Amino acid sequence: MGVLVAKKQVLVAVGWATYGGAVLKAVPTDVAAHEAATSHLNLKPQPTEAQKEAGTYPKGHVRIAGLPITIENPTGSHRRPEWPPLTAHYGYIKRTEGADGDHVDVFLRNGTTSDYKGGVYVIDQWVDGAFDEHKCMVGWYDEDSARRAYLGNYTPGWDGIHAITYMSMEAFKAWLEEGDTTASIVKQESFHELRKDGEWNEALHPRAENGQFGEGASQREGVWVDHKGKALDAATQARLKELKVPPGWTNVKLNPDPNAKTPVKGKDSKGRNVYVRTAAYNAAKSAEKFARLREFNDRMPTVQATALKDMNDPKLSQGQRDTAAATYLISKTGLRPGSDTDTRAKVQAFGATTLQGRHVAVEGNDVKLAFVGKKGVDIEHTLTDKRMAAYLTDKGAKGTTRVFDTTQSKVLGYLKTTSGDKAFKTKDMRTWQGTVTAIKTIAKMPVPTTEKEYKAARAHVANVVSSHLGNTPVMALKAYIDPAVFSKWGR
Repeated sequence: MGVLVAKKQVLVAVGWATYGGAVLKAVPTDVAAHEAATSHLNLKPQPTEAQKEAGTYPKGHVRIAGLPITIENPTGSHRRPEWPPLTAHYGYIKRTEGADGDHVDVFLRNGTTSDYKGGVYVIDQWVDGAFDEHKCMVGWYDEDSARRAYLGNYTPGWDGIHAITYMSMEAFKAWLEEGDTTASIVKQESFHELRKDGEWNEALHPRAENGQFGEGASQREGVWVDHKGKALDAATQARLKELKVPPGWTNVKLNPDPNAKTPVKGKDSKGRNVYVRTAAYNAAKSAEKFARLREFNDRMPTVQATALKDMNDPKLSQGQRDTAAATYLISKTGLRPGSDTDTRAKVQAFGATTLQGRHVAVEGNDVKLAFVGKKGVDIEHTLTDKRMAAYLTDKGAKGTTRVFDTTQSKVLGYLKTTSGDKAFKTKDMRTWQGTVTAIKTIAKMPVPTTEKEYKAARAHVANVVSSHLGNTPVMALKAYIDPAVFSKWGR
C-alpha cells in the first residue's frame, strides 16, 4: 500500500466502514484507486495545477474485466474546485483515444471488482448542442443508476447527456478496438448490444390479428401446453422446468433469447404479472441495491436529525410533524410504512403510518408496539427512545384512532427531500435497519473458524434480523442483509 493510509479510511470513503462502526474488508480496486495523489486518503502531496494539466503525478491503476484503467481522481476527490466531490472513481482506459485527443474517459463505481461481469453504459456527452466526448460508466447494472451517477459528479443543473448506449463488455471491447471512439456512439449500430429482451416466443403465444400477443402457455397434468391445449415440444418443456416456472402460472410466455434478463413472464393465481429472472440478473440487481444502501447509510444521520427537529417544531402543521415522526419511527425500527389497502384487507395488516392507539404502549422511555403486520404476522417491537416516547405520549391516541396523520406516500416524499436523493425508497430504511441489526449481532459473536460454524453463525444472524423485521430468515438473507457485513468473518 506504500504511503496509503489504513484501509479502513478507504472503506469510509466508499461508505463501507460506517455501518454501526463495523470494520469491513476493502475492495482491492478501491484501495488501488486511492493510490492516486489526488486522493485525500494518502500522504502524497496534492498535484499542482500544472501537474494535473500535464498528467505528471502518481495515479491509481486497476484492471476491470481485463480493461486497463488509470484512476486520476478517486472517490471523494475534486476534478474541479467548483464541482462536488466525486461519488465514483474517475480516469481513463489505457491505449485508447477519445474525441478530445486524450484517452477514453471512464467513471468506475465504488466496490467494482476485477472480475466484473456486467456491461458498460456509454454516454454521448454534448456541450453547446454538439458532441463533445464519451463518458463510459463501468460497474452500474441499470441505466437509471448510471445516469444518476454521472449527473451526481457535476454541478446541479448540468445535463450533458445526449444519449446513453448499453454494450456488453465484449461489445464494448470490440468498439474500443474497431469502432470510432472519437465520434458519437449512437450511429455505430454494429457495436450496439442493447440489453433488451428479444421477441417473445410466438410458438407459445402467436400474434392475434391486431398484432398483439395472444394467450400464452399453461400447465395441465404436469405438461406445458399452448393456448390451444397442444403440448409444447420437449426442448421447451425442459427449459421451462429448468427455469422452475411454478405450475400454477398461466399465460406463460418464454423468451427465446437465452441471455435475456427476463426469460419468462406470466400470470399467477391472482392474475398478477409475474416474472422469472436469471440468477445473473438477480445477483447484479442485488449488488446494485446494496451499493446504493451504502450511499443511503451516509444520509441516514441527516434524515433522522431532520425528522427529530421537524416532529417537535410547533411551527409545522400536525400532519407535517406526524410525517416526520413516522419517518423517524421507521428509520429506528425498520417497520413497513403500511397502507390503507392493507387495513381494509380481509386480514387487516398495519404499518407505521396506519398504527392505531391500541397498538402502542408507552412505558417511561420505552415505546412498545404490538400489531398484526403483512401476511398476518404478529409484530412486537420495543423502541427505547425518550423523544419518540414523549411525542407519542403527547399524541395520546387511543383505541382505533390513528396515531399519525400521514400516509405512505407522504413519508416517501419526506424521505426523498431530507435525504437529498429522489431515488431512495421507504423500503431502504427497512433494509438499512436489517443490515445494521446484522452488524450489531455479528459484533457480539465469536469469529467462526470452520465452515460448519460459519453456516450456523450466519443462520443465527438471519434469525435475529428476521425476528426484528417480521419476515423469514431466508428473506432476511436474500434482501435485507448486505453480504459485505460477513467480511468481518473473512467471508
